[in-house]
Parts: sequence; C-alpha cells; structure tokens
Amino acid sequence: MPGKNNRYNDLMENESTTEEGNTTFKYAGFLPIPAVLSLILFLVGFVTPGWACVEILGQYVGSGLWYSYVCGARSDCEIKWFPSQQVKSKDLADALENYMVKYRVMASLALVFQIFATISALLAIIPKTNLKQYLFTFICICNFCLFLSAIFSLVTSGMYAHQLIKSMIVVKKYEHILGKTPYTFPYSLFVFGIGGIISALTMFFIMGTVFIKRLTVNGPIGSTFQMS
Repeated sequence: MPGKNNRYNDLMENESTTEEGNTTFKYAGFLPIPAVLSLILFLVGFVTPGWACVEILGQYVGSGLWYSYVCGARSDCEIKWFPSQQVKSKDLADALENYMVKYRVMASLALVFQIFATISALLAIIPKTNLKQYLFTFICICNFCLFLSAIFSLVTSGMYAHQLIKSMIVVKKYEHILGKTPYTFPYSLFVFGIGGIISALTMFFIMGTVFIKRLTVNGPIGSTFQMS
C-alpha cells in the first residue's frame, strides 16, 4: 500500500541518516589526533638542522633548510645561517641558496597545508545544528589539505634523500682522497618524511571509512551528496 511504503521508506532513510551521522561524527573526533601529530613532526623537521648530518675532522655539522649547527671537539657549538655564513665565495653562496629554494618552498607548502588540515579537523568536531553537512564539509577540506601536504612533504623528503644518497656515494668513491667522512642519521629529514606518511595514511583512512561508508549507506552515487 502506498501509505505504508512511504512510511517504510521514511523510516529506512532516517535510519540510514542516523547511521551515517554517527559514523561520520565518530571518525571526525579521531581526525585531530593524527593531524596534530603530523603537524608537530613537520614543525620539528622544518626548523631543526638535521637534514644532513656529518662528522668532519672531529667536528659535527648538522645542516637544515635554513641554518647549520657546527659543534667542535670541545662541545663548543655555533649556528651558521645557510648559506651566507657557511661559504666565503659569494657565487657559491648564491648557488647554494638557489639549490635550497625548491626544498624550502615545498616544505613550507607542506607545513601550510598541514596547518589548514589540522584547523579543519578541529573545526569538524565543533557541534553545529546541521551536523551532517557541517562535518562532511570540513572533513572534505581536511582530506584535500592532507593530500597536498602529503604530496609536498614526501616529494621534498624524497628528493632531498636522493641527493643525500648521491653525495654519500661520491664521498665513498673518493674516500681514499677525501678521507672518511662518516654521515650520521638525518633525523630532521626522517621526522619530516614520517609526518608526510602520517598525513597520507590519514587521508586514505578518511577515504576508506567516511566516503566509502557514505556510498554504502546512501546507495547510488547520485544520492551521495544529498544532504539534509
């Protein structure tokens, strides 16, 4: 009968809406945790001088995106801003500056998008009247920012690690001339890359739990974006 069918359809729609809202809200409350963790890792990698670490003639040199940290045998350390205070030749300093520009720009973009993603994740857990629309909007924004943050951070750390490995191979090849130059663990590069991996995993988590769940609950793709 038409009346009973309409009541049944309304009941099923309300049940689906409630299930969808509960699922979305549950995962929205989880999002700030990996977003904030990734942001902290980005900040640590962004400001610390541990992208390339090496010991030269008893001195420890840690180089970052913006400055280097040089420690002598007597633990007397100093900061040298990159690259003007590291090389005496202006041409070499300009070359090093141009070389670092792409890493600085990509790392800065990764950090900025991660900040936006974290803000969106925090806003998604603030209660609103139209909760479902509100949650889905900010989760979409968060997921998009996480995608860009992961891309820029992983490309930055991957390119830098590739250049670092190439330099290690060259030093190893001419070790009989240059002497041993032991590289130490590039902790800032590692931390920055881990932050990008967490952003990527969080992005895939959102896609796999929130968006796919939406399709499962709502049915056809055409009804996916119908909000109430």
